[in-house]
Amino acid sequence: DPLRVPCARNAMGRLINWIISDIYTEYNDVLSFNLSKPYGSDSDSDNDNDIDIIQSESKVSFLAIPKVHCRIEMIPSNKDSILNLPKLLKCFLLPMAHNLTYYPILFQKLCRLLMKHFESIAIPESQIQNYKNGNISADCMKLYSPLIELMNKVFLPSLSCGLIENPNYLLARQIWDIIGKFPYQIRFDMYSIWYGKGIGKFGLNDTNKSIDCCHSEMIALQNVRAQLKRMTAENAKVIGKKLARFFPTNPLVVFDFLIKQVCAYENLVPIAVETVKYSSELGFDCLAFSLIKKLKDSVLLNEKKIQEEGTNVEQWFHNFSKFTATF
Repeated sequence: DPLRVPCARNAMGRLINWIISDIYTEYNDVLSFNLSKPYGSDSDSDNDNDIDIIQSESKVSFLAIPKVHCRIEMIPSNKDSILNLPKLLKCFLLPMAHNLTYYPILFQKLCRLLMKHFESIAIPESQIQNYKNGNISADCMKLYSPLIELMNKVFLPSLSCGLIENPNYLLARQIWDIIGKFPYQIRFDMYSIWYGKGIGKFGLNDTNKSIDCCHSEMIALQNVRAQLKRMTAENAKVIGKKLARFFPTNPLVVFDFLIKQVCAYENLVPIAVETVKYSSELGFDCLAFSLIKKLKDSVLLNEKKIQEEGTNVEQWFHNFSKFTATF
């Protein structure tokens, strides 16, 4: 991945920031608030803060980056550009992929623009009710497929690679503002791609998941295991707040491991429910996906739900049902 090199990554980040600068100025609702700024500050001085910081840390000049052989222009600020925004950004964002996590300001700008794109898509009146019920036609999927592709390959992996020590909760909220408007069938397909073939080291054989995402998931998983080992009924609130650090960046990691532990130990059910309440809206949706995934995996692994005598349920299924009902 050439963008793992800081100078190349910074150059791509600056390029994307420059490309969207015109259309972002036109469609940014925050600028209409006319917020006060310190004397002498430029209106666009904070545009590249996250890029400038990393550039100063890397101490690599941008002169080392070769110039492109084609002319790149800003995206014009008109309705057609907003309507086709994912297609216009695709050739720049797909190579960037999970490296977008290094630039949270640029991440937020892109989320705001993609939200405007989602709102600009006009669904025919005859298909609105079918869309709400999850019966999406092929014509509607063509409209949303570029946006869904960017979410699957860029924004969700970038969220996984976010800082665990100091997570940015706003990024998870802005992603949820976009994908939360999709029916649950599309959202769960996104989570399935985000989960891939496994979490942490089990995802290394997944060609669609970068090694940086696997590394971040493994760090989150180790921290979740360490916290759950210390969890008791007395310190459930304290441990729940510590686990809340991982809900914005790696909710699938937390809930996948939490459900496995709940199925094994019944006394963890009320404590786990106390922990889950600190999750975000994106986290609650990922929890619903994780519950369904657990049932699907039990069918694939031939795990019985009813004991052989046919009167009582298996212990894991009893714990699973109790956790779901309590939650």
